[in-house]
Amino acid sequence: MTPSRSLGFLALLIALVMSPAPVTHAQDALGRWFSTSPGLTNDTATVARDVPALDADPDADEPDPWGFGELRSLPRDAGGGFLLSPGAWSTTLETYCLYAGKPGPRTGDGYLYSPELTGTHAAIVTRLLERASTAPQVPQEDIQSLVWAILAHARYSSLPPGPRRAADALLTAQDIATIEANVKDRASETIRRRLLPRLPQPVQTLLEAEARLRDLLATGASYAEQAATAVPDREPDPTPSDRDIPTGRWSMIGSYLLRLQPEGYQKTRVDIMLPEATQVVKDDRGRITSLRGTDGFATEVDYDAARQQRGDRQYGPHLGQKDSDRHGNSDA
Repeated sequence: MTPSRSLGFLALLIALVMSPAPVTHAQDALGRWFSTSPGLTNDTATVARDVPALDADPDADEPDPWGFGELRSLPRDAGGGFLLSPGAWSTTLETYCLYAGKPGPRTGDGYLYSPELTGTHAAIVTRLLERASTAPQVPQEDIQSLVWAILAHARYSSLPPGPRRAADALLTAQDIATIEANVKDRASETIRRRLLPRLPQPVQTLLEAEARLRDLLATGASYAEQAATAVPDREPDPTPSDRDIPTGRWSMIGSYLLRLQPEGYQKTRVDIMLPEATQVVKDDRGRITSLRGTDGFATEVDYDAARQQRGDRQYGPHLGQKDSDRHGNSDA
C-alpha cells in the first residue's frame, strides 16, 4: 500500500529515545555564541508512558494477535482527523527525519510517542508537516530537503529548486522571513570552526552535519547526497539517557494505545488500539465494585467487612466474573 500523507504530521511524534540531554545543553551554549538557538529539540522526559506488558512474545505462534483494520477506512472530522471506533487500526504514513546527523531506524530500534517539539523552528516545522498532509502534489523528498534546510539554518535564497518550491507551497512569507533571520553566516562559521574541537563528540557530529548540509544545499547537491549526510548509515552513539526500548513497544496516549514501526525514515506503520468502553461502578465509600464491558461480561469485587474490621491486610477483595445476561458468579 502506498504510504499516506494524511497524518504526515505524526512524524513530529516519532522520536527514537536516544536523544541525549547533554547535546541539547551544549547546543544551547553554542547557540549563544552564534546568536541563534537550536532549531529543533525534543525532551525525552516528556515521552508518553510505554506499556511493556503488551510486548510481543517472540516464541508465540502468533506474536501479534490483533486483527487490524485500515485506519484510512474510518470517517473523519472537519479537520481531517480520524473518528476512532473501538478496535485495532493500522496504516502506513510518510514520515520525516527531524534530526540531521543521526542514524536512521535500524532493526531492533523501538520508537515511542513524543508529544511536542521545542526550539526556534518547532512551530514552523509543525505547520510545514501539517500543511504537507493536505498537499500530496509536493514530493516527499522536496519536503524532507526543506526540513533539513531549516534544521541546518540554510538560506531560503540558496535552496535548490525542489525544496524552494516546497517552501513556496507550504510556508508563509513570515515563516520564510523567520528562516532567513536564523541563518548561519560566515562569521558564525568561523566561530564554529574554532569552538568545534572543544565540544563533546556528539555535538561536533551534529554541527558538522548541519554545516555539510548547508554546503550541499547551496551547491544544488542531489537528494541522495543530502540523505547520506543527514541520515548516516552507522550505529547510533550510546548516551547516558539511552533506554532499552524493543521494537513494537506500545505507548499509552489518553484512552488509546499507539505503536510506531518505522520502515526506514521515510515510511512508518502506525498501529492504534482503542479499547471498548468500560463502565466502572463504585460503592458509597468510593470503592470499585464492578467493571462492566459492552460485551455483557463484568468483573465484580466483594469486600470482606470482617477482615477489614480486623485490619487483616493480607487478604484482598474477592473477585468474580459473570456474564451479566446469565446471572451467577464464578470465583476468579
